Amino acid sequence: MGINFGQVSGTYIGLDEAALLTMRTQVLAELANARQGKRFNSVSGGGKAFQKDNMNFDDLRTDLAEINYALQLLDPSTYGKAVTRLVPDFSRNSQNLASRASTDFPIEP
Repeated sequence: MGINFGQVSGTYIGLDEAALLTMRTQVLAELANARQGKRFNSVSGGGKAFQKDNMNFDDLRTDLAEINYALQLLDPSTYGKAVTRLVPDFSRNSQNLASRASTDFPIEP
């Protein structure tokens, strides 16, 4: 599928395939609405009108990644195998070591 899942939490693991496919269809429809600039769903009844704010683009993208990840774990032969990648971040560790080295081990003349 070529989707970068980033940090998925496995929210939808354990749901059946039919429910996941229905959810994916709904999320894709909301993404289409978001691309068209529709931010609200309006509902009126009984002389009153209500507006519901749709999910933002990042929330929809995260939700779609969670659904696709659950589908891949459910049936890898149909939806592709889920790939886990470990990406180390040495920049934060090196800064901490550098600051600790200058405070914990003072250089004496």
